[in-house]
Amino acid sequence: MLNMTKTVTINGSSHIEGMIAETFNATIDSNNPENMNLSSYIQNTKTYRENQTQCDKDAEEFRTKAFEIQDAMIAEKAALRQE
Repeated sequence: MLNMTKTVTINGSSHIEGMIAETFNATIDSNNPENMNLSSYIQNTKTYRENQTQCDKDAEEFRTKAFEIQDAMIAEKAALRQE
């Protein structure tokens, strides 16, 4: 028997003067959108450390947008249950 899962993956990155300092990822399972996996990876330690304030702002913006997408998926799932 085949089981399938649809996931939404969101990727972002903090660019400083043309260099990627940090990347961000979020994965949401559409069957259970209440759960979201968030992660980040420092791509360039020197650039990240020199620009940590900006990277932190970018990370917060990424999380906010990821949570907005998650909220929309949760609402969509709830609406489908009511039909």
